Amino acid sequence: MIPMKDEKAVSVVISVVHLFGLLAGVAATVNLMYIPEWRGSSEAEHMTDLFEDFADFKSDVDLISAVSLEAERTISSKISMGGGSIPVITPHQVRWDAQNRSIKT
Repeated sequence: MIPMKDEKAVSVVISVVHLFGLLAGVAATVNLMYIPEWRGSSEAEHMTDLFEDFADFKSDVDLISAVSLEAERTISSKISMGGGSIPVITPHQVRWDAQNRSIKT
């Protein structure tokens, strides 16, 4: 083994490795303890929005079927896609625009 002449940097390297270990531990704790709870409330909010979107869709279908029994009609209605988002973890929410037939973020 080659003897080291200068051991001043060893304590800095050990400190950096310990800091990375601490950050990894904190990130793992957040992933295990907090994100499932945040995701659950986000999905509950999304289900409420989805329920309202489907209720609006049924209302539109009922309205069109009552107005025009014989003629063909086209309707479009907004239906939310995706499961909500957690601001830091999943910042994007995707929506399907049925009128333009495109996905909006």
